[in-house]
Amino acid sequence: MAGFIDILIAHHQKNKVRARKLPILKASMAAAAIVAVADGEASRRESLRVQRLIKILDTLSIYNTDHAAEIFSDYVSKLRDDHEAGPAEAMEAIEAVKGDPEEAAMVVMICKTISEADGVVDEAEATSINRICSLLDIDPDAIKSVAVRGTD
Repeated sequence: MAGFIDILIAHHQKNKVRARKLPILKASMAAAAIVAVADGEASRRESLRVQRLIKILDTLSIYNTDHAAEIFSDYVSKLRDDHEAGPAEAMEAIEAVKGDPEEAAMVVMICKTISEADGVVDEAEATSINRICSLLDIDPDAIKSVAVRGTD
């Protein structure tokens, strides 16, 4: 019986962490969606890169990959279908991590990684990243030479 209770306690604690970290998941998926659709449409490579990041980044790997990818897809749909409310909702989700420099930097690095997924970072993607950096008070030049490992 003690083993069962230990399992329940561990599960409850994990769910508490997930709930507390939900804003970073939403911010990451919103930012990834903004960059992915910046050039017109989210490519399969960009979507696969998002799924890979969910699996390898400690902060995001606590979530079910399908659930996180669904959040990404929802933001992509909103950005594509409503050019006013979609971006506003996504930027609001991103702004939720502004107070945590580490989380904000991670969101920007995710943007950079998504922008490079199809091999070409076009002007619209770079502009989107700069806008996100501005929102989060991050110098966009500081991230240009940084790479995220394990995304290839």
